[in-house]
Amino acid sequence: MKDVVSALLYLEKHHLNRLLEQTKLEIQEAQAKNNEADVSLNMEVFKLIKEKQQLLSHKIGAVILH
Repeated sequence: MKDVVSALLYLEKHHLNRLLEQTKLEIQEAQAKNNEADVSLNMEVFKLIKEKQQLLSHKIGAVILH
C-alpha cells in the first residue's frame, strides 16, 4: 500500500510540473500580447500550483530547487 501511495504522489508531482510549464508558456504569451489581466491571472495560478507542489514535495520528502 505504501508503494502505491508513493507512486500516486510522484504521479501528481509530475502532473504539477507539467501544469507549471504550461502556465509559464501562457504567461509569456500574455506578456507578448500586453494583456495584463491574463498575466495577473496566470501569475496567481502559477503561485497556487507552486504552493501545491511544495506541499506535495514536503509530503514525499523531496526537495525542489527552483
